[in-house]
Amino acid sequence: MPHAHQSLVRLGARLSFEEAASELHALLGIEVSDSRVRRQTLQVGASVQAIQTEQANISHASSCGSSSPNLSPHAWP
Repeated sequence: MPHAHQSLVRLGARLSFEEAASELHALLGIEVSDSRVRRQTLQVGASVQAIQTEQANISHASSCGSSSPNLSPHAWP
């Protein structure tokens, strides 16, 4: 259910986790705990942040003339 997961994360990013769980139930009829909304929202947020950091490192490296950006996990914040 990719739509349900996307909805859960989008609601979790905009509302309190408790409100997001309630809205997900009202909109899609799916019951989840507020702690599940929190876990899923934070997990996706961390993934998005890692991707954005990697893209910024690549962009910075290419603007500095480096042909191989440092993609080591140790370079990530």
